[in-house]
Amino acid sequence: MSGIKRLRRIQLFQEATATKGTTGIATAVLRCTGTVDDQRVMHFPDEDIGYLVDVERVSNPYKSAVLDIEENPATFEQLPYYLSAGVLLHNTAVADGGGTGDIYTYPFSFKEPVNDFQTFAIEAGDNEEMEILPYSFLRSFKLSGKPKLPIMISGTFEARQAERLKLAIADAVFAHGPPETITPTVAGQFAGANNFPDGSMIRIEGATLAANNGLKTVVSCTDDVLTVTETLANQAAEAVTIQQDFTDSAALPDVEDILFSKAELFIGPDTGAFGDGAMTALLMGFDLDVETGIQARPAASGQLYFPRAALVNPVIRLSMTLEWNGDSSDEKQLWKDGGHAGRLIRIKVEGSALATAGAYTYKTLIVDLAGQYEKFEKIGEDEGNDIVDVILRGQYNTTEAAYCTIIVVADSLPTLP
Repeated sequence: MSGIKRLRRIQLFQEATATKGTTGIATAVLRCTGTVDDQRVMHFPDEDIGYLVDVERVSNPYKSAVLDIEENPATFEQLPYYLSAGVLLHNTAVADGGGTGDIYTYPFSFKEPVNDFQTFAIEAGDNEEMEILPYSFLRSFKLSGKPKLPIMISGTFEARQAERLKLAIADAVFAHGPPETITPTVAGQFAGANNFPDGSMIRIEGATLAANNGLKTVVSCTDDVLTVTETLANQAAEAVTIQQDFTDSAALPDVEDILFSKAELFIGPDTGAFGDGAMTALLMGFDLDVETGIQARPAASGQLYFPRAALVNPVIRLSMTLEWNGDSSDEKQLWKDGGHAGRLIRIKVEGSALATAGAYTYKTLIVDLAGQYEKFEKIGEDEGNDIVDVILRGQYNTTEAAYCTIIVVADSLPTLP
C-alpha cells in the first residue's frame, strides 16, 4: 500500500526530566499537520588519489531531525504543549479558584535561574512508516493573527534523530498460546535497539497465515521472544517484517480554536501595568515570532546525536498591522522621539465560557510582551483605509521587571495528557 496523507499522525510522549531521550508510549495526539525532515550529515571527503571522480567513500558523523509544524489553528487545549517544549516545562495547571478553569502560565527566562523545558519523544509518519524522534524540543514558533481566521501556530521541533524500528526476521516462529509468541530461531534478534517497548503497537507483514499479519499489541519483548495480546496461529519458521506502529492508546482530544476576531489589544507605558491602554479596533493582524533560545549542543558522547540541549537566549519580535488613527500616530511619535519609552503590550483572546467561572469566565489566551519599537513602516492601505506595519522588539523592562509571559486558560484540563 502506498502512503496516504490523511493517515499521517503526530503523537507525543512526555519524557522524564531525568531521562531525556528515553522513548515511551505516546499519550497525546497533536492536532496539526507537519512532516519530518531528517537532517543527518553525510560526509563525502575530497581525496587526491588519481581519480577524476569520487571513489565510493562516505560517513555519517552526525544525526539530527526536525519536525516542521505547518500553520494550523492554535487551540486552548494544545498550545500549552508548544509552550512547555519551548518556554517552560509546565504540564500541570493551577486551578482557577472554585471555577473549572485551568491556568497554564509560561514566563520566558530573562536571567538565572533559567527555565527547564519539556522534551518529547514524537511519533510521526503515515500508514507506511512511523518514525520516532526522541529528545524533541521546540526551537522556534510563530503565532499569527489575521482577520476572518483563527489564530495560527507554526513551529519547528528539533530532535536527536528520526528512526524507524523495522526488523526483517528470516525465521520467525508463531505460536498460539497463551501466551501468543513470536520467536526467531536465531537468538538475540530483539536485543538492544531492536527491542519493542511494552504496550507499543507493531505491524507484521509477510506471514503466510492471515492471523499473524496486521497490528498487534506488545505485552513484552525480551531479546529472544516477542509476546503480543492478539491471537496468533501456529506457524513454523518463516520470513516476516515487524515494525513499530503508532500507539492507539492516545485519545483524540476535543479542541477549541482561538479566534483572531475576539482578540483585544492593549498598549501602555511601563509606568503602568499590562492590560492598561485598551486600543479598540486597532489591531488588523500580528505575527509573534519566537526563537526560543533552546539549542542542541553537539559533543563527543559515544553517540552520533547531540547529548543535550541548552537554553541560550530567547528572541521575540512582535509585528503588528494597525489601523492608522490617532492612537497609532501617537505610538509612532514615541518611536520618532528616540524609542526610549518602554511599551507594555497585551494581546488577549477569549473563547467559550468555562463550565464554572472563577477568576476567569472564558477560555483565555494572554500574551504579555515588554519591549520597544524597532520600526514603523510607511503608511499602507487596506481596502481604502490607511494602515501601518509596526515591529516591536521584545526586551526586558527594568521598570516593570518583566519580559514576556504567555498564559493559557483551558476548561477542565488539569494536566496535559
